[in-house]
Amino acid sequence: MIESIRSRLGDLDLGGVLWRGRKTTSRFVGSEENRSGADLLGVLEVDLPDISFRKGFLVQAKKREKGGRGINRLREQCRKMLDVTPDAFVFLYSREGVDVLPALLFADGSLGFRHTEPWDLTRFFRAHFASFIGDRKLGIGTRAEFATTLDLPPPRDVLIVTASLAEAD
Repeated sequence: MIESIRSRLGDLDLGGVLWRGRKTTSRFVGSEENRSGADLLGVLEVDLPDISFRKGFLVQAKKREKGGRGINRLREQCRKMLDVTPDAFVFLYSREGVDVLPALLFADGSLGFRHTEPWDLTRFFRAHFASFIGDRKLGIGTRAEFATTLDLPPPRDVLIVTASLAEAD
């Protein structure tokens, strides 16, 4: 999923703004997500003449399964992400696509995906790019910066989307 997003953005020029995606990954023995609860850190970097900022969100990705297997583990992972940021989400994926839900719905065990209408990835990223979603403290450019800034091991994958001025030919 991350690679698909990254490749679709590959130097996309929209109205003079160049969009790029890059991914960093770590596959160490023993999951680094244990202390942060996240599979993915998504970061948006905007560097334009009138505006410049970085912000991010955390994601726990789960395959949608019948019967809700693994729900207790998901609840714990959501609690850990919410200890870091309110901008924490669950991406439930299947062959039909990806549903995005706030981690808060899973954290305390009383709510779940049946309590709200999930967003698709397009709607989620539109909200993120329009700045309705994103935590400035997660505007982190490297995995090392995540560990240093938050004193937590970083999520396994980091997707960084950058918006900057396209260079004139």
